[in-house]
Amino acid sequence: MYYFLNLIASVAKHFPKAVMGARIVKGLHRFPRLNCKFEDIPYMFIYVSKAAIANGSNPVWAVMADKYASREFVAKRIGEEHLIPLYGHWENPEDIDFDSLKPPYILKTNNGCGTNIFVHEDTKVDRDEIIRTMKKALAFPYPELTGQLHYSMIKPCVIAEKLMTQGAGERSLIDYKVQCVNGVPQRIIVISDRGEGKGNNFSFKIMTFDTDWNPLPETVSEEYRDNPEHIKRPDNLEEMLEMASKLSVDEEFLRVDFYIIDGKIYFGELTCTPDTAIAPVYVPEGMNAILDKIKADRKAGKSKRPF
Repeated sequence: MYYFLNLIASVAKHFPKAVMGARIVKGLHRFPRLNCKFEDIPYMFIYVSKAAIANGSNPVWAVMADKYASREFVAKRIGEEHLIPLYGHWENPEDIDFDSLKPPYILKTNNGCGTNIFVHEDTKVDRDEIIRTMKKALAFPYPELTGQLHYSMIKPCVIAEKLMTQGAGERSLIDYKVQCVNGVPQRIIVISDRGEGKGNNFSFKIMTFDTDWNPLPETVSEEYRDNPEHIKRPDNLEEMLEMASKLSVDEEFLRVDFYIIDGKIYFGELTCTPDTAIAPVYVPEGMNAILDKIKADRKAGKSKRPF
């Protein structure tokens, strides 16, 4: 199977625009207007796609997308105390030191998405299966098949981190995803009740808020929409937004993810090309307020690293 995938990837890497166009057709069922002028971009995923194509060889994007290398980047800007504890990293899955890993922990690759393996205290660990799964994940040509070629500059590895838990009454961590434009937070996407099993990338509830914590339910598809009354405004929201600003200050658009555990803020990841722009969780035009801000900033000469 991977022989054919790699064969396709060897061709696809030369045509990231075509790959992005195919994703738009598949995900949004719309004509991919990737040749339009910047001022005519109709919705956010067109912007994200054009940005990904333009930054395919951007080493800064590669560092930010790297779930291992980004830790140093983040520590320098907001402090290493906001990093989830790291238990180890290995370039070869066969070298994973299982004996040193004490549950709960999570294993993941640093160069893609949807590769998480959750190990709880009561999880029966099949080491051989985990090694096989991680080898497949590291070998998958994610950059070429998604049109996000900056991922191809990441040195692949497996990392193990402490599996953080939210507390009683929560099935999963509450994920705060802050969308920033030129270092200014614009919206917070809140995700909860996320599934852990395979194929559960879209098993969750979601709600969007502005930075004053006013809900924006019209931006989210009804199937995935959470009740905003169930989502408490974080006590340290302003601190989280300040951290998001420090991490995104050099980028025209960046999504910064956080968790809040026992009142303390932990960094999740940095995403220059969030797939939520094309995922069925959003109304396609639901993110256009972000796009409008990007256009206004660029017109005013405020944009950082515009493509």
